[in-house]
Amino acid sequence: MTREKVKLAYIQNDQTRKLTFKKRKKGLLKKMCELTILCDVQACAIIYGKHDTQAEVWPSPAGVQRTYMKFKTMPSMEQTKKQLNMETFLRQQIEKAKDQLRKQKKENHEKEMSIMMSKCLTGRSLQGFNMEDLNDLGWVIDHKVEEINRKMKKVNDELAQNEQSKPCSKNITATSDQRQNDEHAASSGSTHGDDDPTRPSATSADGGA
Repeated sequence: MTREKVKLAYIQNDQTRKLTFKKRKKGLLKKMCELTILCDVQACAIIYGKHDTQAEVWPSPAGVQRTYMKFKTMPSMEQTKKQLNMETFLRQQIEKAKDQLRKQKKENHEKEMSIMMSKCLTGRSLQGFNMEDLNDLGWVIDHKVEEINRKMKKVNDELAQNEQSKPCSKNITATSDQRQNDEHAASSGSTHGDDDPTRPSATSADGGA
């Protein structure tokens, strides 16, 4: 049974929030430990709990100091290359949502035009549509016609390919039939030649001599 998806929002209940913080902090530190072992990378964590008297440091104060100093010795461009603050994160999310909205609007509009085209084919009048709707309707019709033409071309190409392969098989069959007829004729000729009464036999020839 799948677990219920957690809503990413501030937990109002104090007790639940404390338990969640404790559980998630333990899981985070465990994942960081696994990351450093599996991938051989340096990592550190400093977690400030709202109700803690001092910060949680992992793996140790000395380890945090080493990782921090290594980070500070890097060029400034390298330090900020993969950093993402809240403002940048929100902007990226907003742009992503806008892009999804544009795609959804386009998809919905194309479906509306397809429905309108179907209604027009049943006899509905085009009166009442503005020029933009008519242009979009024309685009949908052209798109559908191109799709139909592509499918028809594919079917015709397959039929032509099948037709080209048929004469070859017919020739093979005809050649086989001709060979069988020739063999049958040769066999029949040999049999009739042995039974021909007009052909002199070896005994008759000796007797005449």
